[in-house]
Amino acid sequence: MRLLLSLMLLAAVLSAKDCATLLKRGNAAYSDGKFDDALKFYDEALVESPENPHLIFNRAVVLFKKGEYDKAKEAFQSAIDKIPNLKRADSDLECRARTAIGDCCFTMAKPIVDSEADNALKLCLESISSYEGALRLNPKGKEAAQNIVSARMLLKKILGIKYAQAQQQKQQQELARKIKELAERQKAAADNTAKSGDSQDNEALVKEQDEISRDTEELAGKIQPQQPPQAQQQPQQPQSQDALENPMKQARDAQDAASEKLRSKDLEEAEKQQRLAAEKLEEMLKQNEQQQNQRQQKQEGQKNPEQNEQEKSDEQKQDESKQDGDSHKQEQEKQEQQDGSDEQEQQEQKQQAAQEAEKQDDASEQEANEIIDRERHDKRERDKNKRGNYRAVPMDW
Repeated sequence: MRLLLSLMLLAAVLSAKDCATLLKRGNAAYSDGKFDDALKFYDEALVESPENPHLIFNRAVVLFKKGEYDKAKEAFQSAIDKIPNLKRADSDLECRARTAIGDCCFTMAKPIVDSEADNALKLCLESISSYEGALRLNPKGKEAAQNIVSARMLLKKILGIKYAQAQQQKQQQELARKIKELAERQKAAADNTAKSGDSQDNEALVKEQDEISRDTEELAGKIQPQQPPQAQQQPQQPQSQDALENPMKQARDAQDAASEKLRSKDLEEAEKQQRLAAEKLEEMLKQNEQQQNQRQQKQEGQKNPEQNEQEKSDEQKQDESKQDGDSHKQEQEKQEQQDGSDEQEQQEQKQQAAQEAEKQDDASEQEANEIIDRERHDKRERDKNKRGNYRAVPMDW
């Protein structure tokens, strides 16, 4: 990425002497690497000429050099918006600004590919769109032509990561479904045990419990492959895996104890162990859901401090409620009922949001695939007119 100040053209359009002086000082500070001083001079010049796109472009270049890519992107777009104020259209300035916007988006997308694939995808698509806009203005623009190749390579990488994440999410959903099914079967088995009498043959109860235990053990062996494949998440695997294995082990121990009690016709104790196993499976289901939500938030780069504050506030309210004693039990029960209703409503909202996000992801992937197909077509056309001095584009700029 190579951004140059708009110097000569700007000198031609500025009429105020003070503004021209500020421009020269800003350019000199920029050349010396004193970007804060350059930004100060450009801001002062903008007071004299706030509608000048060349001056806004120079200011955007300084912001880019300072690493403030989001602000630089907005400034480059502002420069494009101000171009109609010129007496003559300046396609060269617009081309350079669109290329610079692409550079801003690409630079912001690259470091968050693994941690925030969704945001990286949006930025990468915007980057490619900006480069394409620059190439429409100047089909021979070398910088935009080179940078768009790297952006499309990054796009392919992001799509690969998103595909892996989608597969992982499907596996987690299937795991949750099976755990829920086992928990329901285990509770049903406990109900059957409770309805049985001491004189009844326990063979059917033992067979039913053994089938549930066997299916639970088989599911326990499939928990390991559910772990995320990304290298940066590997250090967290033992913690996440232990969190699931602990209730799973407890559920299996309770199931084994239930089978033993059923065979010895101790139905009361067998029922207790069966309900304990069902409880541990439901606990495992909740932990799996929490891990899935955390993983999805990490992929989307979500940070919600207000939600954290709300959770802390809720915990404080619960502590205060406990200290109030028996006089507030009824109010606490009502609050718990309301919380259950709110939780159900939140689950429905999450499902709706997930469906909408899936639709957006499908649209983004479709747009990305169209870009890749267009790149293949463009490459074939370029190959027809290929020159001998072609130079491969490096991965990093």
